[in-house]
Amino acid sequence: MGEWFAALTGLLASHGVTTPPGEFLAANEELSLVYLPREFQYEGATFDETFIFVGPCVNDRVFMGAWQPPTDGLPVVLISLGGIFNELPDFFHTIVRAFTDQPWHAVITVGNGIDPAELGDLPANIEVHRWVSHSTVLQHAKLLVTHGGTGSVTESLGLGVPMVVIPQSADSRPTARRVEELGLGRHLEQTEPGPELLIKTVEDIAADSRIRDNVAAMRSTYAPPSAPPEPPTRSRNTCGASSSSRGRRTPPMRARELAVAGAYTLTPDIHTDERGLFVAPFQEPTFLEAVGERFSVAQINYSRSARGVIRGLHFTKTPPGQRKYVYCAAGRALDVIVDVRVGSPTFGKWDAVELDAQSFGAVYFPLGVAHSFAALEDDTALAYMVSSSYVPDQELAIDPLDPELGLPWPENKPILSPETGRQRASPRSPRRACCPVTKTASCKRGIAGALHRHCAATARRGPRRDRLPGPPDLCDADRAGPRRRGRRPRLGAPGRGPPVPRP
Repeated sequence: MGEWFAALTGLLASHGVTTPPGEFLAANEELSLVYLPREFQYEGATFDETFIFVGPCVNDRVFMGAWQPPTDGLPVVLISLGGIFNELPDFFHTIVRAFTDQPWHAVITVGNGIDPAELGDLPANIEVHRWVSHSTVLQHAKLLVTHGGTGSVTESLGLGVPMVVIPQSADSRPTARRVEELGLGRHLEQTEPGPELLIKTVEDIAADSRIRDNVAAMRSTYAPPSAPPEPPTRSRNTCGASSSSRGRRTPPMRARELAVAGAYTLTPDIHTDERGLFVAPFQEPTFLEAVGERFSVAQINYSRSARGVIRGLHFTKTPPGQRKYVYCAAGRALDVIVDVRVGSPTFGKWDAVELDAQSFGAVYFPLGVAHSFAALEDDTALAYMVSSSYVPDQELAIDPLDPELGLPWPENKPILSPETGRQRASPRSPRRACCPVTKTASCKRGIAGALHRHCAATARRGPRRDRLPGPPDLCDADRAGPRRRGRRPRLGAPGRGPPVPRP
């Protein structure tokens, strides 16, 4: 502790502050920002207007390590004891025993506390990292197992993820109790619970719709103010939150750009009360600010799918092209976007987002990209707003299971449409197919190879070249100028692009 205070003294001195650390930490400033929802703070209503409860501030700390969503179709649980209380090899061995052969995908972070190799050979549904961006994992997680540190808890609240809190120190026990009091998760008193108790607690929380609703309601109560407030007049006699500080609401929707240029995921706030919930999955002001243009709706589509169904990859001839806005109305789906736009800076890249009917997150697909999804639960329902009406002759498709794409589908046997099944059963086509992109050997790999195989399969269904109108931008590959024999220009690499930091 002495070393910590010495470091704080040096930090304060470097900024011209001569106040002793203890006095500095105990002082009440004219304006204090609190990174918690007021409702989460004990006696939150007794804090006056000099305390601004801005709520959790979450960002993608990609510098801590990249992470890809799993392809096994299992719900994700993140387990972390933070950066201090991670020297507990017995605890992490318990975690491994708890989740072995369970229908969960466990992501464990151990920091520098132990060597991941100490945990031995791990089953396929468990992965261990020293460090990884928790905010990235939590965007796909159904649950967090945590020691109750303020950072972990606020991050989980900010992303709407229920918690199992296993406090490892005195200062995290009040946080753990508060999580349980507010119905945001469970508090386990044992510092090292057994595997049976741990997995039962995880399953109980996952099955409890009241906890999910409470987390969504808590998430909707906080927000940073849209503009810095004027410093209030100091008054030591005031008690209770002012109407102005209590009335601030969160921005109704948050947008984040995906690894495919021009594509976004958008997450709305959910408002719950004793009647149920209300949510607006599409909100034009946020969409317009993120994308830069309005979304004109020509048609609304709705699909319901059994678990294991894969639909797509579909895209529309450009022009006119088609933009999509997709959200999950029931169940859970893995939504995939692939950039098939030759000349795009992310051509050949893909990204995947898990959508569900708890968060009501949505994905926006710009013109020219391909869309597919896998239903992760029975009766999964997706709603699509599209910018153009359905015209069969304009619709194009790629085999979603083409191995060169390497898309992260669940490992269970997929259920495909008869059309997709016939295409997969067809032999590979001759090299020179009808699509302009496929006229050269340079287009036989990655996304271009997948397009080549699609066009060849379509050619077998009819001899006319004009029945196979690839998007005009696909022709750019043939207009790029002469190529020397034997050289293979690289048009794009399959696989997910680098993560894009949250704005």
